[in-house]
Amino acid sequence: TAAALECAMSSGAAQTGATLFIGTHQSVLAVVSGQRLELVRTIAAGTETLVEALLRPVRPRGDGTSITLDRSAARRLLAAVGIPGAQAPLPDLPGCDGACILPLLQPALQRLSVEIKQSLRFGLSESARSAVALRLAGEGSRIPNLADVLARQAGIVQPVHTAIPDNPSDSPSPSSDRLAIRAASLSESLVCLLGNEATRQMTVTGLRRALIAGIAAAAALLTVQGVSVFATLSKERERLAAIKSSAAGTDALAGVQDRALAARTATTALSRRIATTMGQSPDWAAVLAVIAERTPPSMRILDLGMSSTGTTPSCSLRAYVRIGDAVNAPNEIRRFVEALGKEPLVDSVRLGMTQRAKVRGGDAETFELAIGLVPVPIGENLALPASLPSFAQPEGSVFNSRGLAEGATP
Repeated sequence: TAAALECAMSSGAAQTGATLFIGTHQSVLAVVSGQRLELVRTIAAGTETLVEALLRPVRPRGDGTSITLDRSAARRLLAAVGIPGAQAPLPDLPGCDGACILPLLQPALQRLSVEIKQSLRFGLSESARSAVALRLAGEGSRIPNLADVLARQAGIVQPVHTAIPDNPSDSPSPSSDRLAIRAASLSESLVCLLGNEATRQMTVTGLRRALIAGIAAAAALLTVQGVSVFATLSKERERLAAIKSSAAGTDALAGVQDRALAARTATTALSRRIATTMGQSPDWAAVLAVIAERTPPSMRILDLGMSSTGTTPSCSLRAYVRIGDAVNAPNEIRRFVEALGKEPLVDSVRLGMTQRAKVRGGDAETFELAIGLVPVPIGENLALPASLPSFAQPEGSVFNSRGLAEGATP
């Protein structure tokens, strides 16, 4: 690092210059503007990074074989051709040109160029970056074309300068004491070009200003936080009031619902008590009307009895059908039973005994029906009609206590 700083400060250029000191295993980037050091950054890549890239297999053009270099051969190749062009021939590697080793070197070159580009981006202003010039120093400055490739990939447009150090065999390298003294002087120049007293006064003044600014910033932050907390507290109070109001309305609604539920329960209990007390009975008028409507003209009802005792009200019917050429008595009875079974008021129809007998001097098919009726609570029965329909029959009769007298037809 000290050698990189010495090379950067000894450039003497008035414009902004970026000196990249490339060592064996690491590199140092130092940017100087005049006599002011702008930034220093260490990069973990050096000439050995490029040498190790060349240790991977090299594939000649048009040949499926590969050539593997040892470390000494890789160093000689790097010192001889550096970063070659795509068509440049490679010594001691028949059938190979620059395109064969450029893919091997590209990752290391890209790493160095990205580090340079990002360092300049975050350490210099845009105007300073456009005027910066790259200068290579150290062992890596001997590699041909390396400076131009790094400048191009890092986006540096100014001319590139290469500072090749003296050969260690010709003149000794700078001693460590001299480099330490140079680094110390450079560190002093980083602070200021003024004297110690002025530097101390400037430092104290800066600390005072920073302290005052910090106190002011803390006070402003506390004020902003206090206002924010007060506003949040006000909103939460309004939200709490709204919740309380909503809760009061909910309690009132719950009370109304409870009273409605209690009233419905009482009404249901009263309806059950009324049904238990009054019992259930079918709508007899409707039952008579249904039987009269479904009775065919060839059928005569002899007896009709109605009973509501037990759990299911019922109706017993005894009738006959005259046997003749135009009438099929079994079919007539079957259709009559099916018609009654489809009525909503009828729960079930059961055909009892059927037999042939003499009725009023003629042959007839007599039968009995047991009709189960649908019970309806008395309070829900339909009102009886004002007058029942008349059912005129040639052999008309009147109702008696058992239902219809023999020969009567509803």
